[in-house]
Amino acid sequence: MLYHLKFSPDNTSFVSGLWEMELQRRLMEYPEDRHIRFTFFHSMSLSNEISRNADTLAPLFIIAVVFLMLFSVLCNMRLVPGTLYVDWVLSKPTLAMLGVLNAGMGALTSVGFLCFIGVTYTQIIGVMPFICLSVGVNNMFILVGALQATNRAHPVEERMSEAASEAAVAITITMLTDMLSYGVGCYTAPNAVLLFCIYSGVAVTITFFYQVSFFLGLLAVSARLEESGRHCMLFFKTVSTEDYKSQSIFVKLFMLGSRPHPDSHHQKMNQPDTTMIVFFRDVFAPFLMQPIVKGVVIVWIFIYLAIATYGCINVRLGLKPMNLLVADSYARPHYAALEDYFWKYGSQLQIIVNNAPDLRDPKERANIKAMVHAFASTPHSIGDDGVQFWMDEVTYFYQHEYNTSLLDPAAYHMIEHFMELPEYETWSEDISWETDVEIGPDDVRRIKAFRFLIGLREFAETTQQMETTTMMRNLAEEYPQYNVTTFMPLWLFIDQYMQVLPNVIQDIYLAIATMIMIALLLIPQPLCALWVALAIISIDVGVIGYMTLWGVNLDAISMINLVISIGFSVDFSAHVTYGYVVSNEDNPTDRVRMALSELGWPVVQGGVSTLLGMCMLATVDAYMIVTFFKTVVLVITIGLLHALVFLPVLLSMFIRGFCLFGNDKSLSLSTLSLPKMMKKRKVKPSPIVLAPMLGNIEYPSNLLQDRYSHSARSFLEPAHLATVRSVPPSHMRYFDWPAVPASHATRSVHHASRL
Repeated sequence: MLYHLKFSPDNTSFVSGLWEMELQRRLMEYPEDRHIRFTFFHSMSLSNEISRNADTLAPLFIIAVVFLMLFSVLCNMRLVPGTLYVDWVLSKPTLAMLGVLNAGMGALTSVGFLCFIGVTYTQIIGVMPFICLSVGVNNMFILVGALQATNRAHPVEERMSEAASEAAVAITITMLTDMLSYGVGCYTAPNAVLLFCIYSGVAVTITFFYQVSFFLGLLAVSARLEESGRHCMLFFKTVSTEDYKSQSIFVKLFMLGSRPHPDSHHQKMNQPDTTMIVFFRDVFAPFLMQPIVKGVVIVWIFIYLAIATYGCINVRLGLKPMNLLVADSYARPHYAALEDYFWKYGSQLQIIVNNAPDLRDPKERANIKAMVHAFASTPHSIGDDGVQFWMDEVTYFYQHEYNTSLLDPAAYHMIEHFMELPEYETWSEDISWETDVEIGPDDVRRIKAFRFLIGLREFAETTQQMETTTMMRNLAEEYPQYNVTTFMPLWLFIDQYMQVLPNVIQDIYLAIATMIMIALLLIPQPLCALWVALAIISIDVGVIGYMTLWGVNLDAISMINLVISIGFSVDFSAHVTYGYVVSNEDNPTDRVRMALSELGWPVVQGGVSTLLGMCMLATVDAYMIVTFFKTVVLVITIGLLHALVFLPVLLSMFIRGFCLFGNDKSLSLSTLSLPKMMKKRKVKPSPIVLAPMLGNIEYPSNLLQDRYSHSARSFLEPAHLATVRSVPPSHMRYFDWPAVPASHATRSVHHASRL
């Protein structure tokens, strides 16, 4: 049963809205009847029920912040070596919590700013803060890790300078890749995707500026506390860990703090390796580089792509209206009933003639009737019996009441008379008359536009709906003189079905082209740009294929996540690829070890923080929100799989050369200091003997026998230094080499000669 309400003018629309809400209240309070089951739906049902999705997200965002704070605190706690006691100087729990709040500030600022300047806010944007929070926390890990990797014996200013320079590239890559991926999403047709990308892109940018200003200041304060040996949370002086055995249990639990070694070259105390660095360098990477493991990974890649391709072939398109609603919405049963019973036979399509002909002309009236018959005779139309056309009613009325037909000169007057009769006044809503200003010189008020309705059949499935839409629009184009348009409420969703696949393909093309440009700029090995592009394609194919197998359609919601996946895939892949390419090791296995030792744990932290930020969405019983959760899980899981397993194996097999723009054999002391290089390779400083004369630099035999000695040798072969030769350990005079540029090399050699 259909009840038509008036929504014009505004005061009538307001009253109609109140009537709808009162009807909803009474129907929902109607006692359950075992003989009658009814559903209902009104003009505000969809918008009101969609807003319930956003209402459930606000408390979940707070819970997500708490989860990320706990994870961040755990990741930033450091223990006293060999004990289970916390090192309250090196630990950074307060800084971690403020880092999470910093990311939340970026999300909230972006929403407030864009709403202030008038950018439309839609319900789906409520998911954006979860993603922004996760990305911001990832950058926080990078900044804190960069500070912890510096030498504690150096002044705070020097440590902050080094940490900022090290982390700047990583967080800038993250910001740029995310910004560009959202920029690609802005070229898509669905307005929901466009708005989401605008809000997300602005949020990522604002969060980045907060991190390089507000959070970097907090990082400097934390470094000051560490320098003075103060408690990271309570700010008082801690007790040195060297004397912990004689302290009380209270002091051991809450007041211990390590101190840096006065000698800045004492790396074990001043730049200790974390457990995860050791794991990725000495356990995971060597295992991954075993020949049999490489073979298993290659087979795994083919299986992964085969399953993903199968999913892509069977992808389901479209976002059904029912999926926009929460599970307990009163409108879901109504949509289910429409799909089960009425969309198969009986749905109505409105056809509007925007440029009505002169209906006093019998030929034009015949043409209009022929057009109506054409619309009623398509494979998806019920036929002439399903047509509701006011002209048929007018003709029937005059034939049966007055035994006459429409008189050509008086056609408009006869139609107007018919519409004024009380029993037929409902048909007047299907006609738009000329206004007084628009009346022509003949002083006859004409019909300038009108509509008619036809019934549809075989309209339940997505493919049938798209076929019907295309068919009706093509038929309307055959009557350009009438400017015919077609409409039904479901058209809004069918248009999205038809646009989503071309837009996804367009996004992937643009993303690959854009990210290849970034890869070429940031990775000094052009061939690696190809592998980054292949990683993007593989990740997107995997996300589309596996989300289909997980019951997720390719629609506007999942398309947003594909845009996100572009940024994440480049972020993960570019970091690992860059780490591999810039490594100074000749052996691909050693390159993988060094790349994963530096980047494996940060990549895992970023992925886990994103999953924690999104995990609360799984508790919302709504397709739209759960789709976000599922696709983000796939994006992060597949992205981590590529970054930590697939890419290292493929790079070690196919990228064996050095960077195109300079390699370790051409670098000198002017580009990299030896301690920094050796620190990155995790090589303990070995003593070097310098002959007491300018130009002779001698290595100990044990250093040259070390498998990393080729790197050390190459960095001590600038043109102005003379011979390098091996000498027995008994002839050595020792010193720890300083980090100096090439311009100071001679002065450093003279200094060593005076020892």
